[in-house]
Amino acid sequence: MVKMKDIGLNISALSLEGFSITGFRQKESDKFDINKLSRVNILIGKNNSGKSRLIRELFKGYIDNLDDSIIPLEKTRENIISSFSKFFKENALNTSLLVPNFNFNSSITEHLSNFNTYSQKFFRSFEHNNIPSFFEKFDKIDERERIYIHNLWKKYIDDVYMKNIYPPLERIINTISQDTTKIYIPMLRGLRHLDTEKTNFYFNQSLSDYFLGEQNSNSYNIQYYTKKDKKKLFTGLEIYQILQEKLLGMPDERLQVKKYETFLSVNFFNHQEVTLIPFIKKDEKDKCIHIKIGNEDQFPIYHLGDGLQTIIIVTFPIFMAEHPSLFFIEEPDLAMHPSMQRALIQAMLDKKEHQYFLTTHSNHFLDMALESDDISIFQVQKEIEDGKAKFKITHATAILKSVFEDLGIRNSSVLLANCTIWVEGVTDKLYLKAYMKKYLQELSLEDTKKFKKYDLYKEDLHYIFAEYQGSNIMHWNFSDDDDNNPKTTNIKCFCGTAFLLADGDIRSKKNQNEGLTRDKILESIFDKGHLEILEQKEIENYIPIEIVKMTVDNMWNSFNNDTIGLTLDDSAIDNEYFKSEGVGNYLESLIKPTGTKNRFFFAETSGTIKNKVKFCEISINFMNTQQDWKLTKELTQLCEKVFQYIASNNPA
Repeated sequence: MVKMKDIGLNISALSLEGFSITGFRQKESDKFDINKLSRVNILIGKNNSGKSRLIRELFKGYIDNLDDSIIPLEKTRENIISSFSKFFKENALNTSLLVPNFNFNSSITEHLSNFNTYSQKFFRSFEHNNIPSFFEKFDKIDERERIYIHNLWKKYIDDVYMKNIYPPLERIINTISQDTTKIYIPMLRGLRHLDTEKTNFYFNQSLSDYFLGEQNSNSYNIQYYTKKDKKKLFTGLEIYQILQEKLLGMPDERLQVKKYETFLSVNFFNHQEVTLIPFIKKDEKDKCIHIKIGNEDQFPIYHLGDGLQTIIIVTFPIFMAEHPSLFFIEEPDLAMHPSMQRALIQAMLDKKEHQYFLTTHSNHFLDMALESDDISIFQVQKEIEDGKAKFKITHATAILKSVFEDLGIRNSSVLLANCTIWVEGVTDKLYLKAYMKKYLQELSLEDTKKFKKYDLYKEDLHYIFAEYQGSNIMHWNFSDDDDNNPKTTNIKCFCGTAFLLADGDIRSKKNQNEGLTRDKILESIFDKGHLEILEQKEIENYIPIEIVKMTVDNMWNSFNNDTIGLTLDDSAIDNEYFKSEGVGNYLESLIKPTGTKNRFFFAETSGTIKNKVKFCEISINFMNTQQDWKLTKELTQLCEKVFQYIASNNPA
């Protein structure tokens, strides 16, 4: 049995009971838990490590208990105590004379001591038809006083609890108990003809292989996707029936299909119009989905490439789900190009009402986990003990290196892209990606023709980022000459053309052997349009002022007691801020009074930002969640140069 201890739009923990039967345990203990779950949760490991078995075990469970991350237990307890105490004082007679030695706060607290697990019945037990029994415990209260208190409690329930405290809890409870559906998408899936009996043979086989108990009983009550049950199997063959019903249904249902077709058009078919058709021949024996792309004739959908078929099978139920759902998907990346894999994960992150559990061997999924806080990685491993298989699971987001080694993965995605954008480090990449995203948003309002052109270019397909790690730039050979220098590595060995973005401070750094500054060396190697050396010290100097202020305020508030007696005047930041010095030094200069600090809050000794990664993560979070900021002129020009480079290496 699975216990989901924290669910709503996002579960944070799962537990498996009966782990000795299933064979699963955690690395350090015999208890099996999965904690630190995110929007997208990826199970990864070697072949036959137990990934698929685990994801099916999670799917078979049911919603049971939750903690106060989603049901605000502690806050509700405090609300009941404080609101009833206030109500009692305002509405009761002299309580000390009426009921001596009776402490309502402590009695309510005692009654709510088991208020630590999700229970719909428990919340509703406060209704006045089922008054909590804790009043009966106090022998010193005579019958007259007990009746008086009960009547007062009933009035409190009607006037306060049921109007102000219970409604938000009820909404959460209803979402969990009524609306949450679990959907399993097995390996056995496809977009083929329905057979003459209109049976879903993929469903029948998967149900038989994985979920039928003794005497072929469906003890887990797993049903065909189109039925109104809470546990469903989806294999792709259901799409025909769903399309037919929605296209022949109400206007909002047809609009739902249209929005999904637009999603396919934008992300996978270069903005060509896409139409899905539940096609049927006159004899009604041949039923299959047809697809029409742009000006092409329509054709059976199973003639699409396998990767595109998988995209449709996996994303269709995500877009069509009527309620918040939990999706359990086996190997969704099969036959997909890396750019499709990235688009698939992004679609999941955008559909925030759902949560996802995936098995995979894809290193591209792992790459995205490094870029998003909404993705968690779990490593599943098998060990043999006394001749029996035991499985362990480890939260591995922070130890991705060992996961890559476990899978035998190498950083080879650069071989699949048409061009490479070289940046100094991970924060440079994250900032540039955020700016490119914003640039497309602004371009969509100003130049739709250019926007449609640039929006076609996808990371891992048309371009990819590479990090040269600061001074290591001089260890790479970007020249077109056949240089056999053993001290440098020619990038042509593993990628095609390169665009290099370098910090402005390389103008003051000389190469030891050549006596030239690094900017001069690079300018002698790169063609026009393939090199951009920033005018300012580093990419952090270009962060828009609105984002800087929000980030600085956020970090300043996190320093707690260290800032006592100090103030930070962010109003002094203007459009000319820190153009000539390191961002860290500039921010330190805003802290008053000066000379009394016992630490540096923002600056490294070099003047750059202290804790660059954290500063970057906070900044980009504001970029993604706030609308009232714009790219500076310099950033707009930089993004245009990058897109021009990508376009030149991806001719139509």
